[in-house]
Amino acid sequence: MQNGQSDDAVRVYQRMLRADVQENEFSFASVLPAYSSLARLEQGMQVHARIIKSRFGLDMSVGNGLIDMYSKCGSLADAKRVFTTMERRDVVSWTTIITGFGQHGKAREAQLIMILI
Repeated sequence: MQNGQSDDAVRVYQRMLRADVQENEFSFASVLPAYSSLARLEQGMQVHARIIKSRFGLDMSVGNGLIDMYSKCGSLADAKRVFTTMERRDVVSWTTIITGFGQHGKAREAQLIMILI
């Protein structure tokens, strides 16, 4: 997602919230890449809090989006926490967590995650 598109996605999401439109796993999964692209950790964390409060829980696409957002924003401990609490993981989950750690020079930690989990 390019920055112009990310800004647009965030604006649409914020308008949706102001209009009291009920969020769901699709809206969460759609806005998280925007916050990832813009490296807006605080706003991404606010979305994470809304996810926790929602009735939808942490499905794979939302979990993967959170891992990506936290990783790209440099919050690797939060990325790992989301990864380890996901009930189900897929190849995207694994690739995202390993890539996130690797991009921040933490290849050894990525290897340990693979071994321990």
